[in-house]
Amino acid sequence: MTKFIEKIHEFIVENHLLDKDKKYLLALSGGADSVGLLTVCIQLGYTIEAVHCNFHLRGEESDRDERFCERLCSSKGIPFHCAHFSTKEYAKTHKISIEMAARDLRYKYFEQLRNDIAAEAILIAHHQDDSVETILINLIRGTGLRGLQGIKPQNGNITRPLLAVCHDEIVNYLNSIHQDYIVDSSNLVDDVQRNKLRLKILPLLRELNPSVSCSIIKTAKRIRMAVQFFDCAINDSFERVVIKRSENELRVSISALERECAQEYILFELLRPYLFSPKQVEQIALHYNSNSGQIWESSKFVLLADRNELIVQLKKTRSNKVMKIPEMGVYVYDEDQRFTFETIPCTSCFVPSKTNNVITIDLDKVSFPIFIRHCRQGDKFSPFGMKGRKLISDFLTDLKLSLFAKQQQLIVEDASGQILWVVGKRIDDHFKVTANTRKVLTIKVD
Repeated sequence: MTKFIEKIHEFIVENHLLDKDKKYLLALSGGADSVGLLTVCIQLGYTIEAVHCNFHLRGEESDRDERFCERLCSSKGIPFHCAHFSTKEYAKTHKISIEMAARDLRYKYFEQLRNDIAAEAILIAHHQDDSVETILINLIRGTGLRGLQGIKPQNGNITRPLLAVCHDEIVNYLNSIHQDYIVDSSNLVDDVQRNKLRLKILPLLRELNPSVSCSIIKTAKRIRMAVQFFDCAINDSFERVVIKRSENELRVSISALERECAQEYILFELLRPYLFSPKQVEQIALHYNSNSGQIWESSKFVLLADRNELIVQLKKTRSNKVMKIPEMGVYVYDEDQRFTFETIPCTSCFVPSKTNNVITIDLDKVSFPIFIRHCRQGDKFSPFGMKGRKLISDFLTDLKLSLFAKQQQLIVEDASGQILWVVGKRIDDHFKVTANTRKVLTIKVD
């Protein structure tokens, strides 16, 4: 076993990456890195099948690469799979860059093929230089601790066995065994950010420190260790500040958050799954406790600073739906709420409802048809047990409901426009059951 092979073998063992009793799908572009990974896996006795993607972006070069990969696998007895993509059309349709389109297409196909052939993982030929470039790109863009960890050896179903070696080591190994490979001309043109780093920035850094890549990788390893401690501390903070957390909702205590150190970083980690950008988190951290009612939006979520809480919810389009209720029966307003309308005689043993989801009111005072709708600005009613009329918005504010809850509040009104019920909260005093009531209308919401 050569020193190069041994170095990779030790990395695989140290990180528990591969198992000789399992099969792996190896992404093969035909370049030095993926060819190197293929030959190393064969040398070490792992069971692999190769997959190549033809994105049809470089004319004859794309077809040349495909032919090379197919011949290489045939010569080594490795099963070969190939997929063709209309990458430019995909990018245009999805309004994304060519690079992002190619990435989306290949990883979706890789995962599908992995399942089809029952492979344990997908092997990608990222090496140490790729990890260094990733760290520098993240640093240039601005990042947190996680962005300085470099590329992970294992990420879900993606495995990277070559992170212990650099590109030059791979090329030297291939040359030593007289194994040819393809040179992608696009890698020799510094027209994308990563290639600019590779061809211009890193050579300059090596003039300052010939071992700069090793230094960066060692630093990244230390940062990974620090992140483990950091995660423990962050999780402890979450326990103290989070009131409720789910996939589509987050509620954070502002007073508890203010007692924590590194509030912005806690917010960053809390809000990251809800797609808020670092710049947004910075603004939220500066202003969340200065004015209740402020709102920030990510692509899918809305954050509201409401009194002593930060509330994150999935974006909802406010419904203007008005449901007409012409007669008694069961009516489904939406997937979450169903209303039941019934009448009962008002006997001497009648007891008014005291639950929030059921009301009992005087049927003779109600003008049909009845309507169910969302609360509107200016809506007023006379809350049960109170004299005079009150804006429903003020009534809900007194109940300390958030803006989100107010926006989703339903009301029931009759044909005369009088509000019978602020659903789940209070009936209008005018419609209460009295000694003169003969028939009772019950309305139930589930």
